[in-house]
Amino acid sequence: MGERLLLEKSDGELVQLTLKGEKKAFGQLVEKYKDAAYAVAYSKIGSFTDAQDVAQEAFLKAYQKLSELREPSKFGSWLYSITVSASSDWLRKKRVSPISLDSLPNEDSLVYEEAAREHEGEKRLQDAVLDAINDLPETNRTTTTLYYIDGYSLEDISSFMNVPLGTVKRRLHDSRKRLKEEMIDMVKNTLDKNRLPDDFTARLLKYQGFVGKEIASMVDEDPGQIKLGGEIKDTTILFIDMVGFMHLIEGLSLKQCGDLLNQWFSEIGEIVFRYEGFIITFAGDAILIAFGIPNHVENHALKALKAALEMLDAMKRVEGGKMKVRIGINSGEVIAGFFGHPQRFSYDVLGHHVNLAAKMESIAEPNQILITQYTYERVKDRVNAERLKEAQVKGESKPLSIYSVRGMK
Repeated sequence: MGERLLLEKSDGELVQLTLKGEKKAFGQLVEKYKDAAYAVAYSKIGSFTDAQDVAQEAFLKAYQKLSELREPSKFGSWLYSITVSASSDWLRKKRVSPISLDSLPNEDSLVYEEAAREHEGEKRLQDAVLDAINDLPETNRTTTTLYYIDGYSLEDISSFMNVPLGTVKRRLHDSRKRLKEEMIDMVKNTLDKNRLPDDFTARLLKYQGFVGKEIASMVDEDPGQIKLGGEIKDTTILFIDMVGFMHLIEGLSLKQCGDLLNQWFSEIGEIVFRYEGFIITFAGDAILIAFGIPNHVENHALKALKAALEMLDAMKRVEGGKMKVRIGINSGEVIAGFFGHPQRFSYDVLGHHVNLAAKMESIAEPNQILITQYTYERVKDRVNAERLKEAQVKGESKPLSIYSVRGMK
């Protein structure tokens, strides 16, 4: 869909388009709310540099949990809550205290006019302005930052923070009174100089594409934890493989073959990320996906099932619906971690339960989802599935029950 058409869409429409796999639609939401999220993050933690990271994390969390948003038209206020939560998480991880809300400045403490008149340097002046902003009560600080960082209207701020318009007006009035009229222009200029970089949206949409945002976050937080070795994790493994790929690409050039694979990978990838899955590897025309690692995910078996059903539906959009896939799913404990050579390693999963998922995929019919009894027991109240014949599988002391998924209840 063209950029001009997307600009005409409401938040609710952009959310729905994003859920259907239209990445540019989410880009429009980022463009619309990036300064707002940045302003909120700054008002909570008092650092422009860290606020940029927190705003980015808030958008990534919003993208992951977008399917949980019950009222798409309220994306803005929902993002505000996510940003506040992300800011609190940042403060907790850094083990620093939030900006004080208890102490309010008196008239004697506002010496910034004198500092400006004495020309003690742009840096000192900027610090003084930031100190004045930070001394505001938190709700006033957020409102003021939103108003001046990108000229948000009072109506926009009211909608974003989900508070009455009168409350926004009162907070801004109180802030102006406390900052003194002489400082208002300095506040605006200071915030303008610390705006987000122009390429924030582009970097957010492309960020961490090579290693996955979860692994990149681990590197950012503590590079020392990236070392060879694994740990036991409870997870759900999903294998998906294209059926008849060689026949499908007959007559295609190498470039056309690559384009087809990238289209297929993109369709599947968007679904995986929406359900908090993690792509372990692309192998030819197959994909190995895990739900529940590297970070813990509630109900990962159910999310894997929902993702698998959406994957079958997505295949209708690839090559005119000619493409068919096989999907195998299993749940259980695996060894997850970094494996390989100290100079060349990757995040991977190993173990019997990984092999069982691969086995399910290998025996599935085209456009069929097979799950083991270990996954079925976790989702049986939510899924319609047909029990197939038991199979004797290597590594299992008893015959394994296998189910073919028909849909959700």
